[in-house]
Amino acid sequence: TLRTGMAFGARALLENAEAQETLVAESAVLIHRISYQAALDALKEPLKEIFRLKEIKQALGEVLLFKNLNDQQVDRVVRQLEQRQYGRGEEIVRQGDEADHFYLIQGGAVQVSKDGQPLRLLGRWDYFGERGLLLQERRSATCRAEEVSVCLRLDKAVFHSIVGMFRQDLEVRMRLQDTNIAMEDLEVRAVVGRGNFGIVKLVHHKDDQNRRYALKCVRKDLVAQQGQQKSIAVEREINAQCYHPCIMQFIRTFQDSSNVYFLTEFLGGGELFYAIREIGRLTKPQAQFYGGSLVLALEYLHTRGIMYRDLKPENVLLDNR
Repeated sequence: TLRTGMAFGARALLENAEAQETLVAESAVLIHRISYQAALDALKEPLKEIFRLKEIKQALGEVLLFKNLNDQQVDRVVRQLEQRQYGRGEEIVRQGDEADHFYLIQGGAVQVSKDGQPLRLLGRWDYFGERGLLLQERRSATCRAEEVSVCLRLDKAVFHSIVGMFRQDLEVRMRLQDTNIAMEDLEVRAVVGRGNFGIVKLVHHKDDQNRRYALKCVRKDLVAQQGQQKSIAVEREINAQCYHPCIMQFIRTFQDSSNVYFLTEFLGGGELFYAIREIGRLTKPQAQFYGGSLVLALEYLHTRGIMYRDLKPENVLLDNR
C-alpha cells in the first residue's frame, strides 16, 4: 500500500518502459505525474553535467599522480579544473618555461614537440604537465593546439591546497616513477633477499645515489621448470595497474636471455614479521596503524577485482619511517 508522499513508476520513467504493476486507488487520491519527455527535458542538463564530471574523473584515474588520491580529493580536483579554449596553432606551454599547471585535453588535438621536432599528437582525454604540480621543473617540451582545442587546467597552488600534508609523499612517489629508466642506469649495492625463483638486489641510479630501488631477478629456467610462466605474466600485469601509498610501487620490468627483472621502490624497514619479533607485543596505536594500512591496501585491490591470497607478516614490508 502506498501512502501520502510515496512515489511509484520511477524505473519505468528512467527506462521509458511499460509499467510492471497495476495500481488501484482505495479512496479518493490526488497525484502529481510527469511524462517521460517532460522529465527528460527537466533532467537533461543536470544529467549531462553528471556524465561530464564522471568522464573527467575516469580520465584522471589514468594519471599516476591522481591514483594516490582518495575519492574526496579527486572530486575536489575535478571541481577546481579551469576550462580553457585554444585556437589552432596557439601555444599552450613552451619548452623551458616553469611548469605550474596540469592539462587534460577535453577536445581537439595537441602537438607535442621538443627542440622544434614533433614528438607525438595528443587527443581527447590525453594529458600533460602532471609533474609540474609537484616538482620544480621546467617544461621539457612545447605543446601547441593542432586545431581548436579545449583543455581543463589545474593550478599547482590549488592542487597543493587539496593534498595538504600528503604533498611530500606524493613528491617522493612522483620522482620515483621514472619509466624511462634502463638497466644500464642501475648499479648494484647489495643482495637483500632470496626467493623461490631468484634474488632481490638493492640498486641505485648511477647518476643519483639517493634514488634507490629494489630489483627482483627472476630466473626464467626455474619458472619454466615449475610451469609458472603465466603466474609471472599476471604478477607483472597486476603490479603495473596498482598505484597506492600502501602498496609497494612498481616501476617497470626488464628481461634478458636468463632473467625477468622487476624494478620497484626499495622499502628498507624489513618485514613486519621481524619487526614484531623485535618490538614485542604491539601497542594499540601500532596495531591500528599496521592493521589500517593493510585494510586500505586490500580495499584498493578488491575494488579492482584482485584477490591477494598470501597475506602474512613475512610478506608485509616496512619503510624506514
